[in-house]
Amino acid sequence: SGDDAFIVANRPDGDLKFFGNDGGSSVTALSFDMSEGGNATFEGNVEIKKDNSNLLNLYRPNSSTAASSVLDFSFNTANSSEAVYARIRADVEDSTNSAQSGDLSFYTANAGTVGEVLKLTQEGNATFANDINLSAGQVKLRGDDALDHDGSSLYIKAPSNIYFYPGNNNRGNIDTSGNLSLSGVVLFNDGNGINFGNSNAKIY
Repeated sequence: SGDDAFIVANRPDGDLKFFGNDGGSSVTALSFDMSEGGNATFEGNVEIKKDNSNLLNLYRPNSSTAASSVLDFSFNTANSSEAVYARIRADVEDSTNSAQSGDLSFYTANAGTVGEVLKLTQEGNATFANDINLSAGQVKLRGDDALDHDGSSLYIKAPSNIYFYPGNNNRGNIDTSGNLSLSGVVLFNDGNGINFGNSNAKIY
């Protein structure tokens, strides 16, 4: 029709399949499930070769703030049933023209349940569902080393003072000279008190 070419499967819900020969064996290289709106299944890998930064665009034509797009990673279980092992999900938070905002979440399967383990919000905030374990390196806040662990000791670092805010109230700080200032009462329950340098003087 005109300059276009068409491949048509006219039978209702009839799939469209592309067959090939792999070393003497017949393979279904590509099939389209027409009962599912044309879902495509590739028998082999999908390779994209193009010198372009935008190699893959997952587009859902929906602007609802309830809309989400999901990328699942599935494998077989022990009984050869397909199951989701991990997932990446994108959500629409604001669909205002030229001011769109969205969140990105990461999921993993644990004991058969796929749950959110990390969420990156539109503001850039990261929320972890569980512990953060570092095998090496440091935790940096605003580009400065903040927490470091050398395998035995934990170091808390700051370019200036370190402040303590229990209950969102300033209760004390340590300045760059190592001076400790506290606004409350210091309690010692183990009877060891405070040692002053190398002397034997203590406060209980």
